[in-house]
Amino acid sequence: ALTGNLPGVVTVQGNGMPGEEEPQIIIRGASSWNNSDPLVLVDGIERPMSSVDISSVESISVLKDASATAVYGVKGANGVILITTKRGKEGKAKIDVGFNATLKAPSKLPNKYDSYDALMFRNRAVEHELGVSPESWSYIRPQSFIENYRNQTTDEQRERYANVDWQDALFKKSAMSYNANVNVSGGTSFVKYFASADFVHEGDLFREYDNGRNYNSGYGYNRINVRSNLDFSITKTTTLKVNVSGSNGVRKAPWSNMSNSEWQIGQQWAGAYNIAPDVFLPQYSDGSWGYYPNASNVSNSAQNLAIGGTAQATTTRINTDFTLEQKLDFITKGLNLRGTVSWDNVFVETSRGINDLNNTAQTKYV
Repeated sequence: ALTGNLPGVVTVQGNGMPGEEEPQIIIRGASSWNNSDPLVLVDGIERPMSSVDISSVESISVLKDASATAVYGVKGANGVILITTKRGKEGKAKIDVGFNATLKAPSKLPNKYDSYDALMFRNRAVEHELGVSPESWSYIRPQSFIENYRNQTTDEQRERYANVDWQDALFKKSAMSYNANVNVSGGTSFVKYFASADFVHEGDLFREYDNGRNYNSGYGYNRINVRSNLDFSITKTTTLKVNVSGSNGVRKAPWSNMSNSEWQIGQQWAGAYNIAPDVFLPQYSDGSWGYYPNASNVSNSAQNLAIGGTAQATTTRINTDFTLEQKLDFITKGLNLRGTVSWDNVFVETSRGINDLNNTAQTKYV
């Protein structure tokens, strides 16, 4: 919601994994102290921005000036984001329902040659190198051999002369994300209420392969948010505000990636760029995985993802706060006394899942 809407506010996207897409927010640019995130206050309480569904937000304010953030001390050195959630108003119940769907796709992938063109350019490169390295002649592929990559009519030929678009082999054309929410608000002279429920689903851009091991690896994320804001008018001058919110998020990932290792995640994406199209197929008709001998830097990313095991992490968050407000107009008009007590609980549970890293996969090189 902040991206592109507020001057001087920069958001940096994370690794893009479902459930790990909360961006870093920088208010004062690269000069931010320790390059840290700003202080986020939800209804006056320090909480992560992801704990609030956008449909429950009444307003968002960003404080950047030193004079405005001084009251927050050192924590406000990189700016302050004030989020105020919606509250009920006296009157009949009002119900709002919202739904949106997002289509996710790789934004920009480099163009790559097919096997025929790649081998033709490889021959040309070797020819230019012969004057310096005459022994490179052995790397020249005959034209009759290269033609096999263009004229394929049988499954045997397609497996023997691989012509793989690794971007298409690893990525789906698109993945869907959904967000559905319902809000109810209203109230009487004694109590006003606002309640909301929100469901988020994030799909996976990686293709699924049959690994023959009774589980599907890959990524995914589902989260449910609920919130209830109550305002009790105890007397004409005394108000009690009770806010209760919670969320339950389940993140699914390959067992090897549950630790959120940037290197491991990068290796899965790297296969779309650095594997030659003529090396091997991702998976052969007999279920075995493509393999290239004597080359430690050539890895089958489809195999790594499909038999990488599976695990899930469940994060449950409960936030409560109680605010008592007392008007002191009998002392000075407009003078209020307010006290707030909050209690937050976060519980993260990681399932044992399936660690398939030590099981040897069936591979072959044609």
